[in-house]
Amino acid sequence: MRIETLQIAGFEPAINGIFYPLTKKRSDSYINEEGEFILGVRDRELTQSLLTLDLKQAKFMNQIIVWVTITMPIYWWNELSKYKQDFENSCSTFKASIFQPEPLCLEQFSYDIKDEPLMRGIIEALNEIRLEWSTTENIKEKISLARKAKTLLPEGFLQTKIIILTYAELRTIYQYYCKHQSTPEWKKMLTWIETLPYAEDLIIFNESSRNSNTDY
Repeated sequence: MRIETLQIAGFEPAINGIFYPLTKKRSDSYINEEGEFILGVRDRELTQSLLTLDLKQAKFMNQIIVWVTITMPIYWWNELSKYKQDFENSCSTFKASIFQPEPLCLEQFSYDIKDEPLMRGIIEALNEIRLEWSTTENIKEKISLARKAKTLLPEGFLQTKIIILTYAELRTIYQYYCKHQSTPEWKKMLTWIETLPYAEDLIIFNESSRNSNTDY
């Protein structure tokens, strides 16, 4: 399992956009000499006031965007689809398992250690199908073998995708999974979210944390 941040964008226009209906107030955020976005004190207070209402009021969160490469099991991707259903770039599961130049191995799967003998048997079967698929020229046979491979491929197969997530989506994910029992995959996701710029102020923040912080 792996999560790698590729690029983050949108802080400055997202924050500035909050003030468009307001003629007398101006953002106190700025870009420093290193080119980093610095969230101003007044802007932090305003954004958090909007977040205490709901994400419909905090529309600016949809304009802060993160590009990220994630390698996770298929079952995790299915769970993520509840929050994210578009803007993904990946190789298909079939191509990743059948068309890869090397045979499948245990390292490409997430599984319980006690299930290792079972996993080895499944991987051996998949590699046999892969070999048959690559050597036959019969189209119908290829289709049949592909269907067979898809049926056998466990949901613990690790798939890599490049996706776009907004801070609004990340806040929804974090607020849900930090309150519910998390799997190792989601714990890793939450840990990564905590490393993002202003995660504490915009993603993790809630009303109780605001009341407990004397700076606000």
